[in-house]
Amino acid sequence: MGDTSVRAVSEVYPIHGAVDQDGPVSDDLPFGSRGGVAIEHHFPVDGEYIIRLSLRKQEYGYVRGLGRAHELDVRVDGERVGGFTVGRDWEPGQRPPMGYAGKFESIYDSSSFPEWELYSLHADEGLEVRTAVTAGRHQVGLSFHRRPALPEGILPLPLDRSTYSFGQNEFQEGNPGVSEVQIIGPYNPSGAAELPSRERLFVCEPTGGAADEERCARTILSTLARQAYRRPATAEDVDTLLPFYRDGR
Repeated sequence: MGDTSVRAVSEVYPIHGAVDQDGPVSDDLPFGSRGGVAIEHHFPVDGEYIIRLSLRKQEYGYVRGLGRAHELDVRVDGERVGGFTVGRDWEPGQRPPMGYAGKFESIYDSSSFPEWELYSLHADEGLEVRTAVTAGRHQVGLSFHRRPALPEGILPLPLDRSTYSFGQNEFQEGNPGVSEVQIIGPYNPSGAAELPSRERLFVCEPTGGAADEERCARTILSTLARQAYRRPATAEDVDTLLPFYRDGR
């Protein structure tokens, strides 16, 4: 409830692998975007928070969809707070044939692609944004820029995720996707904002010493008891709750 001594914690939001991120996934994300996720997250106090993301990988740990550059935005309440380029526009000969996977980075020969290998294994390291956020509930959105055109040719069939080849395929020409989002913080906390929820809870603010604090505590606990029990709170109800306040104080 606005305690500025709170320690930084991490909350993880995984995205199921069956979620299709080749098109729009939420009306809460910008028009013209694809993939990603929109998260409703409660930020306990004003402060700085890290938004860290991981990308989808195949079974050997290679990030998928890196055969060309893709732009990824990070937003809080619709306002862009950061962005990344995922993938590259590779030169001929810089990346291996489709389906290449499982050749350990310590084993290189004339047929190896060390630059691709290292990038594919570590492409999502460091994909994080640190930004100031006020206390309360905010929407965190991550999405890729959607390409305005599709490649020519026959429309591909939907992916069959049950096959062995799906687990190995890096889908170099496909789209990368977000697999997990972590929100870590607060750092440098500076207090809690005046929110409607706090105003409903803290109906009294002490102005004097300990005696005035306990008077306010009785008023707050009486209000909470009335709402919880759906009847006027008695002195006995408040006396039962007051020791919890004293222990916490």
